[in-house]
Amino acid sequence: MYFISPKALMRRSFIGTLLHFNIRLPDQAVNEIVEYIYDIYYKNKKIDKIMNRGGINTNMERMLDLIQYEAFFIKDYLSSAYMINSGHETVVGILEKYNHSKR
Repeated sequence: MYFISPKALMRRSFIGTLLHFNIRLPDQAVNEIVEYIYDIYYKNKKIDKIMNRGGINTNMERMLDLIQYEAFFIKDYLSSAYMINSGHETVVGILEKYNHSKR
């Protein structure tokens, strides 16, 4: 799946991680967050290729790290009254756009 469709793998992994935390987001919100995460992943992958470093394992670990980074943030954002949003402005904007802000 990684070689055929990394974005689909990322989407499924992100949804699975959110479900592990008992969080369900609208499909449009998930799609926008995955697009954002994939863009970061793809840019880093291109940099690694230019710098002649990394590899498949490094890229897969980075993908997992990005998924977990945002999923853990969403979990904390939705469950905590006091949260620092620094570095997550895009995700917070997407959550607010689909009326899925703090409860």
